[in-house]
Order: sequence, then structure tokens, then C-alpha cells
Amino acid sequence: MTEGIGINGLDLVVFGLLLIAALLGLAVGFVRGVLYVLCWIGAAVATIYGFPHVRPLAREYIGNEIVADVVGAAGLFILSMAVLFLLSAVFGGWVRGSRLNALDRSLGFVAAAGAAAFLLCAIYIPFRAFVPVEEQPGWVRQARVIPLIELGSDFVQTELLNRVDDTLIPATRPAEGGALDTGQTTAATVRRLSEPQVEVQEPADEDSDTVYGDRDRQQLNRLLESVQQDRRQ
Repeated sequence: MTEGIGINGLDLVVFGLLLIAALLGLAVGFVRGVLYVLCWIGAAVATIYGFPHVRPLAREYIGNEIVADVVGAAGLFILSMAVLFLLSAVFGGWVRGSRLNALDRSLGFVAAAGAAAFLLCAIYIPFRAFVPVEEQPGWVRQARVIPLIELGSDFVQTELLNRVDDTLIPATRPAEGGALDTGQTTAATVRRLSEPQVEVQEPADEDSDTVYGDRDRQQLNRLLESVQQDRRQ
């Protein structure tokens, strides 16, 4: 039946994952889902910043330093997670019992489905890089969802990953035009530096602290003469 409408096993797996994620979002709700993610992030941050204070106490009671560090970090993470979960449960329960319950569940349904689709597109980026399209199995190339996943992967790669890369390390990327533009830019820079810019300055006040002596003027004249000789050559 699925072959008659052009749907294979990969299509069914993708649709199933999206449906499961959406139903979980509907059951949990948007606020509780966001709080769940924030609990993990908060526990990780608390462990990173609190571990230096917990390490001496753990090593005081445990002889093996490696075991002490592992136990201390794990205990701090679990304790932070428990506290954050209690706080999120209180706030999430308030939202669940309010009039925002229906809106919260609807937003959770949409957000969970979108997060699952984003994750699938992000996973497809390295798969496409290591396995070219012509080398991919037939059941992958023939799936109806692959064109949509490719479109989403292109968006994630071009609009998100590349922009983040350009923002973090813009100096490592070559300029447009390749080596030709780079050479022209270098030549223009050298030419601009070799041509002294003559600026008209107002006469200095008598009380000015900047006074050029005869020695400074001689050095400046020699520099200008050397630049002019280089330009003639």
C-alpha cells in the first residue's frame, strides 16, 4: 500500500518521530518543556561554577582524587537538578491549572514538532557531507521527505551555521574574489602607504608643547626624498 503512494520506510520513520515529538509536546506543554531544558542547562552551569568549591570537601572525605572529583561533580549536578525541577514543577503546575493551559499545550505541540524537524535537518548535514547523494542508498534517495529535509538542512547550514561562523571568526575567511582581489588590495595598501598624505595644519600656538627641531626636519626631508626616488624607479 505504501509503495503505491510512493512512501517508503524512511518516510514512515520520520513521520512517526515527528508525531511522537508533537504528542509529547502536547502532553508536557510549552512552558514545562522549556523549563525542562532550562533545568538541564542550569544544573550544568551550577556544576561548572560550583565544582571548585565542592572539590576540596569531596577530597577531604574520599582518598582517591579522581573518584572524589567524579562524586563531587555528580552530587552537585543531581542536587542542582533536583532544586531546579522543584521550582519548575511549581511554576509549571501554576500554568497547567490556569486558563493558559490550552494555549500552553498547543504551543508545546508546535514547538516539539519544530524542534524534532530541526534536529532531523541538523543530523542530515553531516550525513550528506560524508555520504554524497549518488552514494546514498536507494531507500534514502527515494524517500518523499528527503527533499524537505535537504531544504531544511540548507537553511540551517547557510542561515544559521555560516552566520555564526562568520560572526565568531570573520578574519579566517578569504575575501570575495580570491587571490586576485587580495593582491589588488595589498598593492593598493602599499601604494597608499608609500604616498605621504600632506595635511594642511593651522599654525601652532606659541604655547604649544610640540616643536620640531632642525634634526627632525632633516630626517623628514630625507624620508620624503627616499620615497620620491622609489617612485621614480
